[in-house]
Amino acid sequence: MGDRVVMQCHSRAQNVHGPAVYGHWLGSEAPKIVAALIKRMQPRRGDVDYASARLVQEFTLAQGDHTTPSGSCMGIGLWNVDHLLTPDDSHGDAGCVLINVDDWTVQYFGGYLLPQRASRPWPHGHAVHLAVAVLRDRPH
Repeated sequence: MGDRVVMQCHSRAQNVHGPAVYGHWLGSEAPKIVAALIKRMQPRRGDVDYASARLVQEFTLAQGDHTTPSGSCMGIGLWNVDHLLTPDDSHGDAGCVLINVDDWTVQYFGGYLLPQRASRPWPHGHAVHLAVAVLRDRPH
């Protein structure tokens, strides 16, 4: 149930990461959320804490109509993790998204999000270093 995604900002250069941000209904919106975050944060590279806070803000803005189940803020979670997300952290659906705040590269893995240039589905868990993704047909 839902369209789950887990996202996390990190800095490879500083070897730090932010909290994991969970969206129960926003998996298909993940590429738009990432694009909005990058646009907002472009001049402020390397700031994991601020980027993580803005990521939560972009999640809430993406919620839209708060009178529907998919628009409920109940669909957003935040928790501290002691590691970068891995495929084991995926809740299925859209999977996980890692956002490197040093250069705005993005990894999509563990779900149905695919790189834009993929000619075939990537193996489960394969990290892709592209900032844009498209949606693969989801199993019904």
